[in-house]
This record gives sequence, C-alpha cells and structure tokens, in this order.
Amino acid sequence: MMDNQDLVILHEITFRNERTIENLETKLAMSKRQITYALKKVNELLNENSQEEICTSGSKLLISTASENFLQNYLLKSSIFEEIYHSKKNRQLMILLILSCSLEFLSLDHLIIMLDASRSTVLNDLKDIKILLAENNLEVTYSRKRGYYLLGNEENIRYALMQIVLKCLNEDHGELFLENFIFKYLEINSLDFEEKILEASQNYHIHFFENKLKEFTYCFILLNQRLKSYTMNSDYSKEAFHIETNEYKFSELICNYFEITDKQNISYVSAWIAGVSSGDITKSTNDKEMIEQIVRRLISRFESLAGIRFLDTNVVVRRLYEHVRPAYYRILYQLPIFNPLTEKIQKEYAEMYSLVKEALKPLQALFESELPSDEIAFLTVHFAASTYEEQEKRIKRNRGLVLCPSGIGTSLILVKELEALFPSIEFVTESSHEKTDISSFDIIFTTIITQFLFNSNIPFIVVNPIMNPKEKFELIGRVYEIINKEPLINPQVRDVLNIVKKHVNEEQYFKIENDVLMQSDEINSHVIIEDGGDYPLLSEVTSKKLVKLNVPASNWEEAIRNSTDVLVKEGKVLPSYIDGMIQTTRESGPYIVITKHVALPHARPESGAKEIAISIATLEHPVVFGNKENDPVKYVFGLSALDNKTHLTAMAELAELLDQKKFYDVLDTAKSPEEIIAYILKFESEE
Repeated sequence: MMDNQDLVILHEITFRNERTIENLETKLAMSKRQITYALKKVNELLNENSQEEICTSGSKLLISTASENFLQNYLLKSSIFEEIYHSKKNRQLMILLILSCSLEFLSLDHLIIMLDASRSTVLNDLKDIKILLAENNLEVTYSRKRGYYLLGNEENIRYALMQIVLKCLNEDHGELFLENFIFKYLEINSLDFEEKILEASQNYHIHFFENKLKEFTYCFILLNQRLKSYTMNSDYSKEAFHIETNEYKFSELICNYFEITDKQNISYVSAWIAGVSSGDITKSTNDKEMIEQIVRRLISRFESLAGIRFLDTNVVVRRLYEHVRPAYYRILYQLPIFNPLTEKIQKEYAEMYSLVKEALKPLQALFESELPSDEIAFLTVHFAASTYEEQEKRIKRNRGLVLCPSGIGTSLILVKELEALFPSIEFVTESSHEKTDISSFDIIFTTIITQFLFNSNIPFIVVNPIMNPKEKFELIGRVYEIINKEPLINPQVRDVLNIVKKHVNEEQYFKIENDVLMQSDEINSHVIIEDGGDYPLLSEVTSKKLVKLNVPASNWEEAIRNSTDVLVKEGKVLPSYIDGMIQTTRESGPYIVITKHVALPHARPESGAKEIAISIATLEHPVVFGNKENDPVKYVFGLSALDNKTHLTAMAELAELLDQKKFYDVLDTAKSPEEIIAYILKFESEE
C-alpha cells in the first residue's frame, strides 16, 4: 500500500511531468533509494491492474500514455489521496481560513477535532501562523470569551484572507480544497453561489477575467461574516462607484444574498469588483476618459522607450484597457494580486519587464507608491503579446484548447508559443470555449489541474505558461505522440526500428525503442538549447563612430537630422530612414522625448533600416521639441530597429543608464566618443 510520500512522488510524475530520478531527488529532497522504492510500489499497482510498468532508461522514467491516464485517475479517485490534504501546509491553511472567516467561539479543542491532529501539532502550527501573520501586521490572540481570533486592522485581515485564497487557487487541486472546506465547515455550496454571481454579472454587464470569478466567489463566501459584522475605516464610496454604477448595483444584489446591508461594505465590494472585472473600452463609464488616457500614455511611453511602433494602436489600447482598469482600482484600494509567474516573467522576459517598469513610472507618481511587481509582470505579458508580428494564417488540422487561469496576457503568450511550435493545430483559449463543444478538441494544454480535465475524456498536457527551450522540445515530443499515436522519431531511425521489430519479441522491442527515444531526446534537447541566442547588448549596437558631441541645431528637426546622420554614414540606415524619423515625429507629436532632456527618434523598419544600431549625440545648445514635461532636449539617441524584439535588450540597458545621474555627467563632460563607449562597457561588465 502506498503512503503519503509515495503519493507525492506519483503526483510529480503523472501530473507535473517530472520524468527523471535526479530531478525528483532535488525537487522533493529525497534519496534515490526512497524514489526507487516508491516506483516499485507504483509498478506493483500497475501490474495488479494490467497496466504497463514505468520503465527506466538511465535516470529517465518512461511511462506509456495508458499507464499515465490510469495513475492520474487513481490519484483523484482514491481516498488515500485525501491524506495529502493533512500535510503541515494544508493544516495551517485550514487554521488561517477558519480564523479569518469564522466569528464564532474557536477553542483549541475545535482546531484539534477539525484538523484531526494532536494538541502539540496544532500549537506548533499556531506558532508558525503567528509569525506569518505578523508580516501583515496581524496577530492571533486568545480570550475566554472569543477563543482564538485575529486581531488587527480589518482592511489587513481581508487583504490577508484574499491573498491566501488567490495563492491556493493557483495550486494543483486548490479549488477542490477550498470547495470542500467551505462545504464542510461553512455548510455553503460554493457552486450554487457562483451561479448566482454569474447570473448577476450578466445582468449588469460585469465580465470577470478567466479565473477571477472563482477568486471572488470563494473570497466573498469566506468574508461574508466579516462583511456583516465589521465596517471598514477607509472610504470606498468614491465618485467612481456611486449608487448608479453597475458595479454598485451588482454588489448590492450579491450582498443581499448574505443579508449584508452596510453601505460602506457594499461600496467596498464595488471597488473590489472593479479590481477583478475586465475593463471594456466600449462602455461609457465615469472613469473611461481617465483610464483611456492612462493607457494611451503608457503605450506611447513604452513605444518611445522600446523604440517600436505598434501597427494597430487601437487594438493594443483595447487589450490593455481590459487589464489597466482593474489594475488601477487594485492599486488605488490596495486590493491583493497574486501572479504565480512573476519570477519566471522577470527571467524569461527580462528586457520587456525592465521597459514596462520604466514606462510605468509616471503611474507610480499617481499612487505615490511603488507598483507591485505582480502588476508589472501582468502588464509585461500584455506588451510582449502585442509585439508579436501578425503572421499569415496557416492551414489548421487539429484543434487545441488552452486553459491558462493566470490571465489574458499570459494566455496570449502561451498561445503564441504553442502556435509557433505546432502550426498545424488551431488553438482556442479558455475564454472562447464557453459556447464551444469541448468534444471538438483533439488535445488540451493546461497550466493547472482541475476536475474538468478528467470529465472531458480528451488528452491533456500540463505545461508552464512560459517555457524554456528544453520544455518546448519535450512538449513537441508529447504532442506528436498524442496526435499521431506514436513517439516522435527521426524517419530514418523509424525505418531501422521497423526492421528490428520483425526480429524481436514485443517486450524486447519496447525496451529498444525506449533506449532510442532516450538517446534522441538527449541529443535534440542539447541542440535546441544551443540554438537559442541572446539579443545584442547596447555596446554591440553602438560604437565610437555613432557618437557625436556638441551637435549644432536651431530646432527639433535639425537636432534629429544632425544627430542621426551618422547612421546613414555608417551604413546602418538609408537616408529615407531619417526622413521617416521626422515624419513620425510630425504625425505623432513629441512623444519621442522619453524623459527629461532625452529624445529617442526612430521610424518603422520599412522606412530604410538596414542594421540594428543606436547613435548617441549631445546637443551644443538645448532644443525645444514641444514636450512640456521633458523639454528642452539635450541628448538624442537615434534608433535603427529591424523588428519589434531584437533590439529590446539594448533598449532595456539604455533605460537603466538614463536613470543614472552619472551617465548624464559622462555625456556632459566627455571630450571624445571613446569616453562614452568606455562608460557603457564598464556598466555592462558590472551588471
């Protein structure tokens, strides 16, 4: 019989696609002997149910599709799997939830019975929780009258509870955990209430992001006792949410379900709804003009910093408006956000993240605080998706459903990645499948495991929303196997295997084929990783020949022409490209003045760009470009870009330099171009 440790290992293999013993050792902090022993018990289970065993080839685990499906269903249906929920992590989660949502007397005995744990275990869990809550300026206290309860600012308590729910929902089976907790301890059917919320949202034209409906449903149920009993100190009844708005009417209706009548709390829920529902630029709301202005200024600033121009700005505005409006209210009212992909976005899209963070600086001044990294990461994937060039439509054969609850921007990135890897598959995102027959899909790509996947009877693969090269290669093999019902092997190798098959029995052939697949994976995985290349640094796209000091100019047009003519002289652009810079500035206004005293003129690649390059110039006398905030211009950086992405590393680096007073000192005092190039090289070496 398998114990909890065996189940954890099995979960990693079947649901998280962890297929090497070394990775399991590292990830689970277990020995090779422990993992091998667990695999032996798994194979005994497979044998008992007439399934193929998990084989090993070196360190790699090889499992058939049929065995994988069997084990996945075994984990979900087996009562043994419930024991995983009694881990230390989930015990503490249950204590936090009950402390936050219940206002009834809560004794130590209550907790012991609820958790089915010993007295010392519960007391140790409470100690850990006290340390955790201190980070939110909250504490767990005890009195004879109330038992255990939370002490602290009501706003902080609600914030902490929401954070707990958001993190839980982004974990495997987190939704199932919350659903069971609410039904067992609060005696509320969350699915029934979710249907009421969905119906009310349709009546008042409130549209939730993909997973925000779930987040709001669970948080609202868990907070309903507090909403009935406590009033917030902060004022949430601002002009944007007076009683005539759809957000307020919707909030009033759902509050009535739990007999919440306090006007201040209804206003709080209104602000909350604005922070979890998508913005719709076609709606005439009190804040539309303000939010749209923020979005357009953000896009303009990003284009200036990144040195790109979006082909269809209105499409980008509409897409960003959907996210910026709720982000604005989350930040304004200090509502929590949880982006499980932030660290990965910062790593895989480092240049884009840096540029978006720089573009958002004026917004930070609006809120008088630094923007959360999770918000910046969400916006980063929106901008990254928008920089993909429109591609020619391809002939589609198979259909794939993409489930990615991390947000619309992340879904777009994932779909783009999948389209590039599988041009023969037509992809549909979760938001599009509501009115679509699920049975029409051939395969599902998902970033999180839900019961829905097993009810669909469609092959599914759990993927990371942002994949590294090795993950992409492994995914290609798995998808090929599902779509074509056979492993992905070089055609010549396949021909040899067909010959071998005639002269060996079935068991021998299976082992030979697995060894071939193992060797093929190792070779090709190495190749695909080696093929990836970094984008050029700033020092690689500029040079002393592209630097001009004390350039004379009497107006902005002369400043651009005289500063960037070196791009033509050095063969980086055609003369028409400089004309394109001038024309772009005339049409779009002085948006190219990206920060105090700095202009970044550029044009579309088709205007005559030949190579990626950046020219650097200081003006003899400052020149007015017409940008009230940042005039007069003293420094001109001319950009030649061939596409929307290749130059982003250099531009992210330049954005960092433009934040340093020392860089301006060098520009002002340099006697030769070599001094400026030397400073850039020194900056890069320190990075």
